[in-house]
Amino acid sequence: MDKIKKITAEEIRAAMKDYEPEAITIEWRGLEFIVKRTISFAEMAKIVETVTATCFSPEGEYMPVCRDFMWAHEIISAYTNLELPEDAEECCQIIYDADLFMHVIDHISSDQYGEMYSAIGANIRHKLNTDMQALKKSVQEITDSLAVITKATEGISIQDLNGLMNMIANGGIDEAKIVDAILNRESQDKE
Repeated sequence: MDKIKKITAEEIRAAMKDYEPEAITIEWRGLEFIVKRTISFAEMAKIVETVTATCFSPEGEYMPVCRDFMWAHEIISAYTNLELPEDAEECCQIIYDADLFMHVIDHISSDQYGEMYSAIGANIRHKLNTDMQALKKSVQEITDSLAVITKATEGISIQDLNGLMNMIANGGIDEAKIVDAILNRESQDKE
């Protein structure tokens, strides 16, 4: 059997030397604009990063309503020569009410579209899972702290704890006095 000749990256580059990504001019509501069939890897990564980041508030709250709007915005911005307005309401109206987004995606690479959309979903799931793991860790730390407090207050009556809580609430005791009281109680129990 003959050995298959490997084609080098240099040969591929030479074959692609004069290649221009396919772009077409389309008409939409009397307006002619360009739609690129594909975009670069860097542009794809930027879309995934931007859309994912926009789905979370500064406090980390997941805002699913932002996903599809930003997805449409970024697709139109990256694949066309259209400049969308900065005002979110106006932009939303152009994207959805005027069917611009659907018109654009009819002309772009479904492979790129699908890869980016899947990556955004994976990024969102990863972030939510990471946040859930952090929450579980925090709950475990609280549980561990409560166990330590329970052990330290073992043998103290409910009335003593209620009195202590009332004193804390009324500003009649500070943390150092609480620690001293617990240590004194433990030393009395040992005697």
